[in-house]
Amino acid sequence: MKKVLFTIVALAGMAVLFTSCAKLPEMEMTNAKAAVEAAKAAEADRYVPAEYRAVQDSLNTAMTEVENQKSKFVLFRSYKK
Repeated sequence: MKKVLFTIVALAGMAVLFTSCAKLPEMEMTNAKAAVEAAKAAEADRYVPAEYRAVQDSLNTAMTEVENQKSKFVLFRSYKK
């Protein structure tokens, strides 16, 4: 009886652990890329070049961080940055 209870608790714990993993911020990244493209279309790189470069650098940093997190083991991923 104890083994069955232990097995049930262990399986429930594993289910919680695997379902609570960090999810890839796909929508946020897509929206950010679209916003940068819209700024480019509005010639932000011409009118406010320093700010546009800063936004591009921030997006590139975020994309690099996402790729770094994707390369980690699924339980250790964190997309909070």
